[in-house]
Amino acid sequence: IRGTIVSITDADVFVDVGAKSEAWLSRRELCDTAGNLLFELGQEIEAQVIRADGEGIRLSYGALQARVLSEQLADAATSGIAVEGRVDGFNEGGLEVRVGNRRAFCPKSQIDRTVGDDLSVHVGRTYRFVVRQYDETGRNIVLSRRILLEREAKEQAAETLKVLQVGAILDGRVRKVMPFGVFVDLGGVD
Repeated sequence: IRGTIVSITDADVFVDVGAKSEAWLSRRELCDTAGNLLFELGQEIEAQVIRADGEGIRLSYGALQARVLSEQLADAATSGIAVEGRVDGFNEGGLEVRVGNRRAFCPKSQIDRTVGDDLSVHVGRTYRFVVRQYDETGRNIVLSRRILLEREAKEQAAETLKVLQVGAILDGRVRKVMPFGVFVDLGGVD
C-alpha cells in the first residue's frame, strides 16, 4: 500500500493511506544502520500491510523490501541477469556473500576464471554475480562470478579478434612464461 507520512514519533511512523484512520509502522524499520531516519514528514512511502484489525492497519517496510528482493532474485535466477553482492566472509568452500539483506554463497570454483587459494583478498569487496540456484525460502542462494567473467572475456576476445592482424601493435599482459616462449593475454585472446 502507498501513503504519505503524516506523523513521526520516537517509536512509530504514521501514514495516511486513505483509510478511516492512519496506518502505522515501527520507526526503526525506516532507519539506516546508524539509526538515521531515511524518510521525512510528508514523503510518500510504500509498505506492506501485515495486519488490519480493530487496532488499525499495521505496515512493514522491511517485509515489502524482502518480497521485492525475493522477486528480483527469482527473476535473476531464471534470466541470468547479474546481481550485486558484498563479500562478508569466506570458508574453505567459498565466499559468504550478502545480496541485499540475504546471505548467499559463491563456491570456490565459481569465484574467478582460475581458482585461487587466498579467499581473504575478496572480503569487503563488492562484485557482480549470476544467481545459479535460488529457492523460494531464500535460504539457499548459490552465486557464480566466474560465469560473468567468462562472458566478459568472450566479448573482449571478439573485439580483440576484430583488430588482430599481422604487424598490429597491441597492449598485453604476460600470463605465463614457459621455456619455449611467453603467453600474453591481448584482451581475452592468449
